[in-house]
Amino acid sequence: MQHPTLFYHEFKPGCLEEVKAFIHECANDQHDAYHDLLKRYDLNDTRWWLHELHDKAYLLFTHDMGPEGVNKLKKWNQNNDPFGAWFDEQLKALFVPNPDNHHPESLGGVIVS
Repeated sequence: MQHPTLFYHEFKPGCLEEVKAFIHECANDQHDAYHDLLKRYDLNDTRWWLHELHDKAYLLFTHDMGPEGVNKLKKWNQNNDPFGAWFDEQLKALFVPNPDNHHPESLGGVIVS
């Protein structure tokens, strides 16, 4: 069973264009590698949008998460795939560090900064 799940990352200041380029790279140039990454973590159907809240910019995105998604995401730091390593480097470069980023909240809640 798939569960719609919301994730969010706060941008580092001044990184809007870099975040857009990162999204474009994943959705287009690296589509197959990105899709394989999602499958490894039991995630599907990425939908994302950019949002500003209280003078902070966020990338919000949803995945339909399979039953093993939460457990697989707990092992995010054990990733040894070249694309996964590149992807993680981009997350660290573009977004404010937050240890809760890989602990998803089910849709239906409200994120308030």
